[in-house]
Order: sequence, then structure tokens, then C-alpha cells
Amino acid sequence: MMAGLHKDGTNFGLSPVETHVRRLVWHQLVRLDLRTCQAVGPAQSLIRFDEYDTKLPLNVDDADFEALIQPTKDEARFTDNTTNRVRCEIAQFSAEIFLTKEHLDKRHTTLSATLHRIDEWFKAIEAKFGPLLDEKIPMQDLTLKILHMSRSGFYIGLLHKYVVSAPQKMPQRLVDVVWQASLSNTEISRKLETESRYELWSWYSGTIQNYHVARKSIYIHRNNPSHSTYRI
Repeated sequence: MMAGLHKDGTNFGLSPVETHVRRLVWHQLVRLDLRTCQAVGPAQSLIRFDEYDTKLPLNVDDADFEALIQPTKDEARFTDNTTNRVRCEIAQFSAEIFLTKEHLDKRHTTLSATLHRIDEWFKAIEAKFGPLLDEKIPMQDLTLKILHMSRSGFYIGLLHKYVVSAPQKMPQRLVDVVWQASLSNTEISRKLETESRYELWSWYSGTIQNYHVARKSIYIHRNNPSHSTYRI
């Protein structure tokens, strides 16, 4: 923030390539901050969604910035930066959800409204990037799986404290949401870690942490016999 990276480069009249690089750096920091929170528990991120206006990096190829006219808007195709852009969108929405959790604690919003917000976000981002991704191409399929994991991850992160520590028993429909999200998250993680088509990105799949998923699944399994036929 002292370097001004939390302010978009367009505020300072910087060139498209300088603005793009600053966006890449800032949103990588946002991701690292969120991953740190996930690693140590469902803690509040230090970088708050409402404290920066740095826009997301463009969905363009790096070579596009070598053209006479440098890009200023997204390309409607899979590019060098599509996977990264999807991860940036996920991280930015994660920061928003962290802030929403504070509003939930203060009863400024409802759990149903927040779950609906997650669903609407996912529909929008899937509509934006889904047509650009081909499951037959490993890297594009990886991007699609990262996108799908984000939805289940948001459900799990939001409902985390209600699973084991809520004063009242969680409604069955929410138990089912957490259970299905945990299954989806674990199954995708298993594929990314074991299937040879993803081995080039083992550095990424190896960082996926599912211990929060495991904790919830064990608790639900013990307290909901109807789920006893599932295995994780």
C-alpha cells in the first residue's frame, strides 16, 4: 500500500503494460493473504475488499502488450492469463465474503442472502469464462476445476462455524450443502493430484488443503446417519 499498488494504475496515468503488471502483483498479494488465512484457520484476511480499487488483470496474452496498440480490455478467448484471471476473480470474491462474515456476525445481512450471493457470483463467472474453456485441453480443464472448487470452497468457508459450534442444530438443507460441497472439493482435489494430465501443475495441486473439509465431513458423518453410504 505504501507503494500505491492498492490503487489502480489508471489513477496515475500509467501505461497499459505498467498498469497490468501492477494489477498482477497486487492481486497475487491478495491471493497469498487469503491462502495464509485458509492455512491457519478461517481467520479474517488482512487485505480488505473495500480498501483497494486495483482492477483485475486483463484476460490477454503477454505478447499483446508488444503490439503497436496495447490492450485495454479483455479478450473473449483463452489466453496466457485466463487461469490467473480466474484465480484473481476467486480471490477478490473471497475478500468480499470475508467482509460479509462480519456483517453476518453483526446481523446486517442473513445467511440465506449470502448463500444466494455466492450462487449469483458463480453463475456470472461461469457464464464469463465457461465458454472459453475446453475440458479436452488439460490446462483449460484445470482452470474449470479451479472454478468449480471455488464454489464448494465458499460454501464450506461460510458454513464452517455453523457445522460444529452453532448453538442450534444446522438445518438439514445446509448440512446437505456442506456435505455435497465437501465431496465435490475432495473429488476434484483427488483428480488434480493423481491424474497424469495435470502433472505439469502439481506445484498448484499440492497446495490444496482439505483439512477443513475433512473435519466437517467427519462431524456430519457422525451426526447424520443418512450420509453413512458416502466415503471420502
